[in-house]
Amino acid sequence: MATHPVLPTLIVLAAILGLLPASAWGVARYARHRLRVLMKPTFLVSNTPTLKEGQRKQAGVLYVHVPDLRPWGHPNASPFSLKLETWLRMAGIPYVVIRGFNLRAAPKGKIPYIEIDDVIMGDSELIIQFLQKRFPEHRLPADAALTTEQRGAALAFTRMVSEHTVACMGYSRNVENVQQTFRAYVGLKPSDPLPFALWVVARMVRRGTGKRLALQGLGKHTRDEIYEIGARDLKAIADFLGDKPFMMGTEPTTVDASVFAVLAEILWIPVEFPMKTYAYAELPVLDAYLHRMRKAVWGSTVEPWYVGGEEAERMHGRLGLTDKS
Repeated sequence: MATHPVLPTLIVLAAILGLLPASAWGVARYARHRLRVLMKPTFLVSNTPTLKEGQRKQAGVLYVHVPDLRPWGHPNASPFSLKLETWLRMAGIPYVVIRGFNLRAAPKGKIPYIEIDDVIMGDSELIIQFLQKRFPEHRLPADAALTTEQRGAALAFTRMVSEHTVACMGYSRNVENVQQTFRAYVGLKPSDPLPFALWVVARMVRRGTGKRLALQGLGKHTRDEIYEIGARDLKAIADFLGDKPFMMGTEPTTVDASVFAVLAEILWIPVEFPMKTYAYAELPVLDAYLHRMRKAVWGSTVEPWYVGGEEAERMHGRLGLTDKS
């Protein structure tokens, strides 16, 4: 549906004058619509089973609600949605994606969330725990083989990347480099002007993320301190990984879904920032790990997967690497 060219200006003026009761919601809704329109011709259609418009939900089917934005050729822009989908593929649990961004319907007000029969549940970690009980026949054999010590280490790394490392990444994506991130969402060059609708939503995202990071405590640090904290997380992952193919050994386990998803949203995005630069300059094991996980879990997909860009090419050239898998 075409949008009148003066609509964005009218929405903002109405918000300023207090004439639009749900002005923030109206601006966000319009901006998300424009973002979808701008992204539609840029990225390939996913081959993930997806509920099509007009299709009805079926009993016994697992439906996974994820954002409908899939920038830079990844299956998902959200690290937690990518984590959940990665784990579902590892576990071999069939699912159907519902793409959208209706946070009002989400049980915890955030994406992803699932539906199966009469159960609606949010939070990727709680969802995985629920599905492990719901589908015991799909438990990962490699998880069952872990020692008590390994289980503790796996939980610690899951917590670190899901609560801490991802927050450092979020500072770059949604605060310091939010306009560059939105340019990358729609395939614009770094020097291209940001369309008005994206400029509006980028400001909203920056403000909201800044408040959340301040409440968490991370946002009270300086820029350099935040990136130094994030770099230490990356070093800890690389040191623990060592020469193992996956976090806990020769086979992927549940912790790998979390680590893979967060690392992919740090290294494999077309926005340069200190954590990404540090990883490619000092921790080549992380890029190699990402390629192994992508090959082992995702296999062949229609998504082209942006895999590091110039930073990655410089590292591969420096190390004389040709086979990145």
